Amino acid sequence: MRWLLSIVIFAFLWGGMEVYYNTTLVRNSYAVQRLESRIETIEKENGSLKRKISSHLSLRELEDYARKEL
Repeated sequence: MRWLLSIVIFAFLWGGMEVYYNTTLVRNSYAVQRLESRIETIEKENGSLKRKISSHLSLRELEDYARKEL
């Protein structure tokens, strides 16, 4: 009887640990997906800002060239 009770307790503990590890894994997977989505959004925004900076620099250079040469 004692062996059976020990086996049942062990099975519940093992099952509980498996459930805990699986829920942690799922939670971390969702966190990774959110972070990857955020990275993608930030990279798009970064590209847009780089294009804006580039266009402003080009306009400044054009303006400087026009003032010097014309």
